[in-house]
Amino acid sequence: MTVCLFLFSACGSTGEIASMNCQRMTPRHEVHSGDTPAYRYICHITVERKFGTFPSTAFFISRDVLLTAGHSAGEWSHWKVSKNPVRSVTITLFEHYDDDHNYAPIATKTYTRSQLKKFGAHPNYKGKKGDRIYDYGYFKLPDDSLYSLIKGSFILPDTLILGDTTVRSKMANEKIYMAGYPASKQDTTEGSLWAKTDALKNISASATYLSCCLRTEEGDSGAPIWYKDTDGHYILIGIHNTGYDDFNGGVRVFNKETLETIKGWVK
Repeated sequence: MTVCLFLFSACGSTGEIASMNCQRMTPRHEVHSGDTPAYRYICHITVERKFGTFPSTAFFISRDVLLTAGHSAGEWSHWKVSKNPVRSVTITLFEHYDDDHNYAPIATKTYTRSQLKKFGAHPNYKGKKGDRIYDYGYFKLPDDSLYSLIKGSFILPDTLILGDTTVRSKMANEKIYMAGYPASKQDTTEGSLWAKTDALKNISASATYLSCCLRTEEGDSGAPIWYKDTDGHYILIGIHNTGYDDFNGGVRVFNKETLETIKGWVK
């Protein structure tokens, strides 16, 4: 039996995408110094492959593991039919100092393929459109030197709340967040991080996928989707990977198989 995250969602089979018809996308805002600390856990990555270089978003889920989209970390590029091996990844952490678009990199590090402990996407992700429910991946770094600069990460959800109707009901009006590094904004202001928010009840979910009306573009792939719990923790619920004509979406982390896959990467 499939248990939905939200009371208003229709459960679907493993491969089902919960479609939406967004009349308008939720506005986004540029992140500044006074915003939530969770934005510090999000980094800009540039993945160099055999054929081309690709900008994306990634975020810390532990001291030495970054999560991102599968087409950013795997050996297959987005919707390609042939492999495009990763050669290196450059990770940049930015500090957002004030409201005048004053950004500065805290640190930039490039790790070659051989320097990374591990990396990749879900084994079922092969770069095809039908693989979007598996389109998430990771980079396991050789040390925690970047983490030591931000001192925090997102947290995986507790699977015990999945079947708790009371908890889901209380969460319905909670805000959810997504933030990434859109490529068009980096062209004008390097390090410009853009966030979007909406009510949790406005997110549609199948068993494995989250669909929303949060505005995204190229470069946002790999952006975390999260909420803040009553203890002040930033709980990961999804990983953005695709934009459609009528809505945007990402892998649902509130899923047993997805959670077990990520936990295997983190350990």
